[in-house]
Amino acid sequence: MKKVISSSFLSILLISSLSYLPCISVSLETVKGQYLDIWLRGYASAIKNNVTPGIKEYDKREDLVLDHAQRWTKEYRIELLSYPIDALGNTALVFFIIHGKGKRIKNLIDLMHDFSPNEIKKILNIKNKSGETIIIQAVEMGNLKIFRKLNSLADRIDTPGRPTLKAKIKKAIGRPEKLPNKLEVLATQDNHGNTALMHAITRAATKETPYYAMSMSLAQFQRFPAQDKKRYLLAHNSRRETALILAMQKDFTEIADILIETASKTALELYPEKPKKQAEFLEKVFSKKLVERAALSSNIKIPLRIVAELRQIATTMYENEPKKQATFLHKFFNKKLIGITIKGRLALGTTIETEGFQYQGGNSDVFKVFTKEVKKVNFRLHPQDRTKQIKNLLPKNAVQEAVATNNNQILNAVIELLKIAVTKLHKTKHAGYLESFLPADILSRAITGRKRNVFPEIINFIEYVAEIKHPDNLESQQTFVKEFLNKKYLGNTPLTAAARKGYGEIINLLIEKGADPTIANDEGKIWSEIIPLLTLTSEYEESDSPTPSTSSPVKIPSSPVGTP
Repeated sequence: MKKVISSSFLSILLISSLSYLPCISVSLETVKGQYLDIWLRGYASAIKNNVTPGIKEYDKREDLVLDHAQRWTKEYRIELLSYPIDALGNTALVFFIIHGKGKRIKNLIDLMHDFSPNEIKKILNIKNKSGETIIIQAVEMGNLKIFRKLNSLADRIDTPGRPTLKAKIKKAIGRPEKLPNKLEVLATQDNHGNTALMHAITRAATKETPYYAMSMSLAQFQRFPAQDKKRYLLAHNSRRETALILAMQKDFTEIADILIETASKTALELYPEKPKKQAEFLEKVFSKKLVERAALSSNIKIPLRIVAELRQIATTMYENEPKKQATFLHKFFNKKLIGITIKGRLALGTTIETEGFQYQGGNSDVFKVFTKEVKKVNFRLHPQDRTKQIKNLLPKNAVQEAVATNNNQILNAVIELLKIAVTKLHKTKHAGYLESFLPADILSRAITGRKRNVFPEIINFIEYVAEIKHPDNLESQQTFVKEFLNKKYLGNTPLTAAARKGYGEIINLLIEKGADPTIANDEGKIWSEIIPLLTLTSEYEESDSPTPSTSSPVKIPSSPVGTP
């Protein structure tokens, strides 16, 4: 028995569509013959306005509507699926992706059963007002099931359809028509320059999320034409970030490895037997920003891979020219990079948890990898000048930045590097070089910034510099140390700052090392007036409150400095 639609339902469809899109004028006869667009707009309106009875009514009629739609001409179905149905410029597919209507999406995909690769590409590459394609919207919504349906649809783009007469003519005259491929859809960028892969990587918090699964799927594009892969690899967003940079920023080693491997193979495909051209392409892939992101990594594999690739590029571009190789590598490996390596995730404002402490900062292993490369580059650039080799190794704020990380390992790595470096300098230059890394208020800054974890190491380093500067004069060493112990920062000495925070262990340490307990802060209070109780918080307890706890008693000196 032939299915029919009641006139009353058609009238409802027409009225709802006209109210939803006032600019559309459709006759009743047209609605009877071709009414999927009316159904879509009406259904979209019911979902948007959360009209439950209307949604249920549309659901009941869906099979009948789609049964008629399957018999429409291909041209009309293409037009229908290309047409925006809401104010944001979303097509029916995108609208139902946003609202998680998987069954409707499957039914709409079924309407494309006889579409050619170019026609599928056209539908999938339609952008809304934000420049987002259907694939990008599927990634944004994080629905892995819907993403896989669309990904399977995109796979059909790689299957050549029946060649048109125009294609046959082009082939006959030696100018074959370029067949579309899936990568042309995946490489489409939104208004901010982000591809679907970039969206997936950015959204993925961990490897367990659906977004990470999407990222892995979108990164597998080795089989496509080299020129398209080149465009995909070099595509960047408005912040100049490529997919590889974002993968490194997230520490997604597997995705980064796939992209790096693809870049190497693409270079060979693009420029066979032209090693310098290959190197030039790879230089664009491994940009300075990429190396800086590798410096923030907590996974040692990524920096090692980057170092190896850049070395190979330098060797290929400047064979048997070590000075030029060093000049090229110096663009990437320099003391600015070391500064970023010290900061680590602090540069991104990310907190890291380790061994019960929360700190912000770099990875000591990554730091060592890059400092080793900077040393090599400096040696090649200045083979006869040790002073330049050393002074171009660390930025002047290296110790200060290491303190800011509150990471013992990174601070010790910086101090160790300084100690090794100065042994190559003339003895009279040792202390001056080391002292230049110590701002006078470094202790007060450390306490004010809650950097208790690294505080003992800073004092030990100050004492080490004092010994280098005054090797045979104990009194001068003590005077040098006390200048740091009593220097104010934001109106507080290290002692008064520690008292405000309630850091008992640090107060004890400062007094033991010779800090003057009689020096008042800018409010006129000494440390014991700020916290009169004799029990303060332990060094390893996190507390911003000035209220003291019952641990780590403070040892009051029997003869405070400056008192009779």
